[in-house]
Amino acid sequence: MHVAGIPQIAPKFGAGTGNVPFRDHRGELASNGNQDYGLYDVTEEDRDAYKFRTSPLRNLAVQPTFFHNGAFTSLSDALRYHLRTMEAARHYDPRQAGAAADLTRNTGPVTLSEGEFSDLLAFLRDGLLDPRALPENLAPVIPASVPSGLSLQVFEATPTTP
Repeated sequence: MHVAGIPQIAPKFGAGTGNVPFRDHRGELASNGNQDYGLYDVTEEDRDAYKFRTSPLRNLAVQPTFFHNGAFTSLSDALRYHLRTMEAARHYDPRQAGAAADLTRNTGPVTLSEGEFSDLLAFLRDGLLDPRALPENLAPVIPASVPSGLSLQVFEATPTTP
């Protein structure tokens, strides 16, 4: 769990949306419902505010979004943001970052050459990828049914089995 300065974006909430608002820092329903306090919601310890689980680096090439809330849909953009969080946070735009349509914007710089950035991006995208994790390799192993008889969830952009 880390505080990494990730932009606060959240789905719209209200009747018929299926979403619920976030709590405020006192644990009460927030008036605007748009601040995710992360681990604080579990521990109620001030030191845990805005701490979120850090995602593993393996198989980044098959992730549709990045960071705990899907703030970026491009690994390159997520990496650029992460390398200059303090500056980038002031200019983050969820629409430009490719965030899901139902997300809205709520209220230690590192300098790399373009070559160094490209090398780091290639390592994160390709060097840590297990080809067995590619959707076309996993789709055939999705069962048509489960023993309980419950319906299976359908995920966006998941190829269907033949």
